[in-house]
Amino acid sequence: MRKLVSVAAVFGLVIAAFATGAEKRPQVYFAGFSFGGLATERQNMYPHASLIVEREPDSRNLRPVDATLLQRAEQLRPISFELLIPGNDTLDLASLEGANSKVLTVVLDGEFVSIDRMSDHFQVTIWLSGQIIIFSFDERKIITSHPFGVRRKTVFDEKPSNEAIRNIVSEMLLQPTTQYNPNFFDAFTKRAKDLVVQPSTRGRIQVGEVSIDPRSHRNLPETYLQTPQSLDRFRSFVATTFTKSFSEHTGRPVLPYLLLPEEVSARRIALNAGAYMTKLMSQVADARVYNLEVPEPDFVFNIKILGFRKALLEENPGSERWVFGSFVDISLYEPFRGRELAESRVRFPEVADLPTGSGQTIDDWGEYRESLFKLLNGYCQGLSTQKPSYWLEAQENPNQTRVTLSKIQQFIN
Repeated sequence: MRKLVSVAAVFGLVIAAFATGAEKRPQVYFAGFSFGGLATERQNMYPHASLIVEREPDSRNLRPVDATLLQRAEQLRPISFELLIPGNDTLDLASLEGANSKVLTVVLDGEFVSIDRMSDHFQVTIWLSGQIIIFSFDERKIITSHPFGVRRKTVFDEKPSNEAIRNIVSEMLLQPTTQYNPNFFDAFTKRAKDLVVQPSTRGRIQVGEVSIDPRSHRNLPETYLQTPQSLDRFRSFVATTFTKSFSEHTGRPVLPYLLLPEEVSARRIALNAGAYMTKLMSQVADARVYNLEVPEPDFVFNIKILGFRKALLEENPGSERWVFGSFVDISLYEPFRGRELAESRVRFPEVADLPTGSGQTIDDWGEYRESLFKLLNGYCQGLSTQKPSYWLEAQENPNQTRVTLSKIQQFIN
């Protein structure tokens, strides 16, 4: 499904008037939950979350997703800014137009579900990726954006139904974090606590092009090959995985990924408001749909998926050990000077054991996907520290990879 970052969105923010007096910390107004992508594409892009957000509202007329996020926001105590939450008694008084106000919205920009046959069971892996976007209300321009996300694996004896998968997504959005269930909005509060509101004057990071070598298509699941838009969904998965890992390991903001050529040329995204924002918007006289300007990046990471490969690593009495590898080229580009600063060809092996003669099978893509996930995560971790690691030692030339990562670290810091 084609992910439109030029997203349609309704931000009639009904928010209380400014507090008087000088503030040591910048004030940021809470704007609730949003989807990335056009409203007309929401069902296709988020088949489970889009239904969950429409569940019946509570006594405050808040739907469960909005109530869950609001509860987290009310408990949040950011270090570098003050989060202002509109009260029900001031909703009809709010108008941010021309006030040079800063606004925060929590955006769900990816729902990825993978069902893999693993020997005698099925494993469901679900990613929910998001962005904390703070923007200038009067300029309609992104000030800073911080990717985050959660990932959960669940085992089933039989292939799970859509209802079973939707129940898992519901738990990831609505139920508290436990050992087995990561909550999406808990990940938001953890990330938001330490983030800085001021825009970067230099060193803005963005994922640019995500390209896929045609030879690797044979290893991708059918869901990514049905249409060109389906392949775009895989590109979005790669980009959001990278940006989330990069921001998590380095603590740096990352500009939203722009998938389509028209989005890149316009340097704009838009946001499709959730139920809470729709309710607020209906009470604002000057509410309208608008796009958000994305600042130009100082540095761009381009990612090329080179391919996937598997090999029999070891054969023992009663079992076989297979290795599944992913191979990726990652380069750093500086648009202002039009030059490539560094390039790394990296790889990572994922090992799987299978009993021989059992008739059990596994889906290759599940192993390749794990290899790719760990490759991108390990690369980003390497940008924060070049200490010895299993990921680094898995590279063809660990010392050269370490030098390249150190060089990139010096450029972007």
